[in-house]
Amino acid sequence: MRCFTCSLILWTLSVSQVSSHSQSVQSSDINLAIVSTWRGVDSDSAHSWVRYHIAVGFSRLYIFLDDPELDKDLYDELEANAEYAKFLRITRNTAEYRDQYWSAEQIREKKKE
Repeated sequence: MRCFTCSLILWTLSVSQVSSHSQSVQSSDINLAIVSTWRGVDSDSAHSWVRYHIAVGFSRLYIFLDDPELDKDLYDELEANAEYAKFLRITRNTAEYRDQYWSAEQIREKKKE
C-alpha cells in the first residue's frame, strides 16, 4: 500500500532579516518546510514529490518513513542523491528511534528536566 501523508507545513521567518525601517517582508526572507509521512511509496513517485516541492520553493523537506524495512531501498536511494542533500531530511521509524523518542520512560525523564 502506497501512502503519502503531508502532516504539517511550517513557515519560518528570520526576524534579523526584516528591516526595522520597513514593514514589508521580502519573499527571500520566508522559508517553507513540509513534513510528510510515507509508507511503501515507489521510487518514481518519491522523486517526483521531492523535485516538485523543491521546484515550488520549499527549502526543507522532512520525510518520516513509517516502515523502514519496506522502504529501505527508497531511503538509500534518496539519501544518496546529492541534488536533494540541501533540502531533504529523512527519519526512519526504527526500534532505536522509538526507544529514544516514544517511550513512556523518556517522556517522564523529559518532564523531570
